[in-house]
Amino acid sequence: MTGGATVAVGLSTAEGGRGSTVMQVIVKLKVAGAGQRGTAARSASTLDELRRIVRPLGESIKPLHAGTADATLASYYVIDVRDAAHVDTLIALLLQSPFVDAAYAKPPDALP
Repeated sequence: MTGGATVAVGLSTAEGGRGSTVMQVIVKLKVAGAGQRGTAARSASTLDELRRIVRPLGESIKPLHAGTADATLASYYVIDVRDAAHVDTLIALLLQSPFVDAAYAKPPDALP
């Protein structure tokens, strides 16, 4: 997908007490152009839009590959989800954003 981005929503079980991460939603944003080094992924308005989507569900979003200079890697974000019931709603809301190209639920991590 040239010039596009994919939203990857990943589910990953985590152990811990109340408030701990149950799943992860990995979001890939649309990348404007190869020469722009991920400016679309990092723009304040894009992140504000994503925060507007995830906040009502009590979640937050952060870069998956923090500090990378690679535009493709910089377009990936992760949402740690504490309530598995929010995953389908979150994916549907993310897919409505013009900044998001796709979303999926990552299966829980498992030992080989």
